Amino acid sequence: PQRRVPMYSAHGNTTLWGLILGENQITDAGAQALATALDVNTTLQMLFLGKNQITDVGAQALKAVCNRKDGFKLYL
Repeated sequence: PQRRVPMYSAHGNTTLWGLILGENQITDAGAQALATALDVNTTLQMLFLGKNQITDVGAQALKAVCNRKDGFKLYL
């Protein structure tokens, strides 16, 4: 069964601080694309990628970027 996640209005808030992308069949190529995007993003502080198809290769790409960001939380 699919879960429904409520969406809330930001009311002028344009800062995305966390992103949950679990169970989305993200592969190493997707992880690399996310790592590239995270490298230039200055506001995201948490990324959850549990239950995807990311191997050690994709995880290392993400960790390399996230380790350079003070206080960043990465959940694989």
